Amino acid sequence: MAAPATSTQANGVLNGQNTAEMVPSPHIPAGPSEESVDGTSDLLMDGARFGDLEDVTNALELGINPNATINAGTTALHMASANGHLDIVEKLVDAGGDVNSKNESGNTPLHWACLNGQTHVAEFLLRHGASISSLNR
Repeated sequence: MAAPATSTQANGVLNGQNTAEMVPSPHIPAGPSEESVDGTSDLLMDGARFGDLEDVTNALELGINPNATINAGTTALHMASANGHLDIVEKLVDAGGDVNSKNESGNTPLHWACLNGQTHVAEFLLRHGASISSLNR
């Protein structure tokens, strides 16, 4: 029996998505959301990570906190920023997403956008109050 596929396996396909164009989110182990038992915040997180604006919109309309976190304090804004999904970053910020939220390593959405070369997202975050002096560990 073959080992289960990870985000870097499965011949470049994960959940029907072409992973060749997606930047893996750093230090995001698979697992349930800290704030969700029924999977509703997973809708927000997965939508943000994979660029699905409809899922993000639906999750926010269901009342999911835009600052909900998963493993190690990562928010949907971290995910969308790392992967360059500006439309989702805008939606999350408009919904009250914290541009200066830090995960357990002290990384902000701006850190993840810069780490992955997402300058258009970094510029947006800076225009919306992201701190350029925030340090990680």
